[in-house]
Amino acid sequence: MSFLRTSLFFILLLPSIAPLCSSAITLKQQNATSPCPFNFNPIKTLIAEINPTNRTTQCRVLSNGILLLRSRFLRSTGKFLPPPAVIQACRRSYQNWIGKTHFRGLNIESDCGRDMEAAFGSCGNITTRIQFETRFPKSELRELEPFCNDSLENRFPCRGCAHKFTTLAESHFPPGGHCARNYMLMYVSAFLTNHGPGHASTVKCFFRLRQSNPVAAAIPSQNSRGRRRWMVAFAIFGYVLGALAVVTMAVSVTWVVRRKCRCSEVKSTVVRVVDEQNESCETSIDLGSESRRRNITKFSLSEIREATMNFSRENIIGQGCYGNVYRGTLQDGTGVAVKRFKNSSRSSFGDETFAHEVEIIASVKHVNLLALRGYCVTRAGQKSKQRIIVSDLMRNGSVHDHLFLPGGEKCLLPWPIRLKIALGTARGLAYLHYGVHPAIIHRDIKASNILLDELFEPKLADFGLARFDDSQGRTHLSTGAAGTLGYVAPEYALYGRLTEKSDVYSFGVVLLELLSGHKAYELVDDDDEEAGEVRLLGEWAWRLVQQQEGDAIEVVEKGLSGSWPGPMMERFVHLAVICAHPVEQARPTMEQVVKILEKFCDGEEYDLACTHAAESSSDSYTRCDEISSDRDPK
Repeated sequence: MSFLRTSLFFILLLPSIAPLCSSAITLKQQNATSPCPFNFNPIKTLIAEINPTNRTTQCRVLSNGILLLRSRFLRSTGKFLPPPAVIQACRRSYQNWIGKTHFRGLNIESDCGRDMEAAFGSCGNITTRIQFETRFPKSELRELEPFCNDSLENRFPCRGCAHKFTTLAESHFPPGGHCARNYMLMYVSAFLTNHGPGHASTVKCFFRLRQSNPVAAAIPSQNSRGRRRWMVAFAIFGYVLGALAVVTMAVSVTWVVRRKCRCSEVKSTVVRVVDEQNESCETSIDLGSESRRRNITKFSLSEIREATMNFSRENIIGQGCYGNVYRGTLQDGTGVAVKRFKNSSRSSFGDETFAHEVEIIASVKHVNLLALRGYCVTRAGQKSKQRIIVSDLMRNGSVHDHLFLPGGEKCLLPWPIRLKIALGTARGLAYLHYGVHPAIIHRDIKASNILLDELFEPKLADFGLARFDDSQGRTHLSTGAAGTLGYVAPEYALYGRLTEKSDVYSFGVVLLELLSGHKAYELVDDDDEEAGEVRLLGEWAWRLVQQQEGDAIEVVEKGLSGSWPGPMMERFVHLAVICAHPVEQARPTMEQVVKILEKFCDGEEYDLACTHAAESSSDSYTRCDEISSDRDPK
């Protein structure tokens, strides 16, 4: 009787247990087939064209391929490794892919155990870029830049960079093993080189992979001779057919262009490309060797129109006195910001001057400076020339977007992110003043000109144009913008005197905006001040600091001062007001500002806050309103 009761109980319980078992099986299958975030396509040709005969070299090539993929993953996500379960899926996917190449028969687990462990392995508890950077003094990481941001195509710069970062890694990690060097290699490739881990020079220098090897990618079969004859025949036929097509197309294009232009005389240095709207892109200027070395593209007008949907008003993401900025998408899907200058702006500048300016700005390379992608000079009918510059599109918008929401709403940006923005902006400015010659004076530092990437790394923008500053004996460069109300230094606004200290003043105002949450200038609505009065942020902060002790903390935005040490916040306030000092000689240089900010973070009591909190804050930060994340400088 008891047996029948027990059997009946399990029969009744079976329908409720079955879904649980099914869920467990499904979860196990999902874990077993976790998607691998690595894209193996970039290394297919790199590995397929190398055919080493010994296992040691084969394993080294395959492990270097994984390090290359991890460097690309680090650049896009800020993380060295995906979760452990995903890593196992990547190893299986890699093994399956190897089985389809001329490396088939090689097992990465049994034949390349040590190499694969080093390639897929971790280094201590370091998983993110920020954790890695905290292992080194910031000054030592900056010293790597001049060694590794030059062209790595030649062996001497390549060896110099590798020797420098290997020595640095060995001095800050325990001896033995390859994890320190591998992590440093991935970091330098992702963030300190000119073009990133996807460029051919980086791949060749750091990962010993290249596409120039003539060895075939696949193993020839026994019937390869017959196939080869057919391939040669088809190749000859295709070559002849292609040549005829090219000649026919060239003759047709020449006839159409001559008929439309009816030009009696064409200068040898000018090429006119006619688009579908009978407008021409006149590419009569050439940026020379620097633009080619920096991959600065000379876009045609049709490409610009296609990217911006014919300069659609819906794609306008910024407007200013010099023109509009449009969101654009290139044919390869890359997002760009297209700045189209008005016809009347810079009318006194010729093509040669414009080319020289863009050439100089293109030569500037720094992690905190917005990269310039290309340019185009257009002529519409008989109108004056328009100048267009193209730069990378920052998906996280600008500092202005995060500090000042439409309608006067507040969005509490965490202090660690604000500190990261301040330090990165200071480093970018210091590089402009002292890292290049002649020095570049920006002259329009403001919150909307500081853009933010996916990791909230600041990128100083508005480097499309520059000109020599004659007042400095042609030893300085200044950007074309004349400054914005509230950010302009007094000596420049009153007397037109422009120096590096003018940028320091503007940086001080931006730092005050980060600290206070107030704009550089705004109408006052406080009860103790006259309604409608315009308040300059620098003057307001000076009054609070000059009053009795303790009022400096009143500058800090409510919600920031409570969770951080008061003395630390007061130091930042004092630094900001000194930078925004009305007397030019009283301001520090940007090199001094960088050292002061780094010294604040190197303090024993603040080190943990400055170095580790930024990571958690940037991950958990959520904007309190919809912000247009595709803005560019106004």
